[in-house]
Order: sequence, then C-alpha cells, then structure tokens
Amino acid sequence: MSNSGKVFLIGAGCGEYDLITLRGMRALEDCDTIIYDSLIDKRLLDFCNENAEKSPWASAAENIPFSRQI
Repeated sequence: MSNSGKVFLIGAGCGEYDLITLRGMRALEDCDTIIYDSLIDKRLLDFCNENAEKSPWASAAENIPFSRQI
C-alpha cells in the first residue's frame, strides 16, 4: 500500500483573511491536516474541514523583534 499525498503552501493575503484565493480555500476545505503559524488570521481555520487536525507551528519570525521584521 502506498502512503502518498499532497502538500499545499497557502498564503492568505496581506493581513486580511478574505484575500485568500479560491484555490487556497478549497485546499483548506479538503485537507486532513493544517499546520499554521502565528501569522494566520484564525478566521481562516473556520474554512477547514471540521475533522482536520489543526497544529500550530512556531516560526523563526516569532522570535525576531517587530522593529527588525521586513
């Protein structure tokens, strides 16, 4: 039996959750697992499959002082 799948990297716009693309929204609706960082607008998680596993991930950007972020 083959264990294969797909990975999608979804950007959700410039700080506005409703700027996500339709393709990105469909991927969230269909996925089994969501790994997200602190930059996500939590309202996007409402679009996810209710049975999907949702896991926060701490990114390196969280440790950079705000004044140094680009």
